[in-house]
Amino acid sequence: MSAPADEPQLAGQVAVVTGGGRGLGAAVVRSLAAHGAQVLINDLHPDAEQLAGELGASALADRTDVATFAGGRRIVEAAVRAFGRVDIAVLCAGLCVIVRRRTAQSGIRTIVAMRTR
Repeated sequence: MSAPADEPQLAGQVAVVTGGGRGLGAAVVRSLAAHGAQVLINDLHPDAEQLAGELGASALADRTDVATFAGGRRIVEAAVRAFGRVDIAVLCAGLCVIVRRRTAQSGIRTIVAMRTR
């Protein structure tokens, strides 16, 4: 069923965007909000809070670390508490790291955790 022409395409939809505070993630958040979605903006960086403030009541900032299953669960639970459900998930969180021969194993584990959870 399509929305009436005067209603935003994503009205009533709830999105969770990891890595949503800056860069590509922030662009995704702005686009979703412009199309009527309510958005939980997840990012470890404080830019998420600034972006949520710009978007108003349709957005909520969350600084949970999503490199674990528990973190992923917490952001979904936060979105459900705030907006009642989750319809869309956009996963932009990640690290930009130049891996060198001497990169510590813990650094490699962090990179793998961000990409595989």
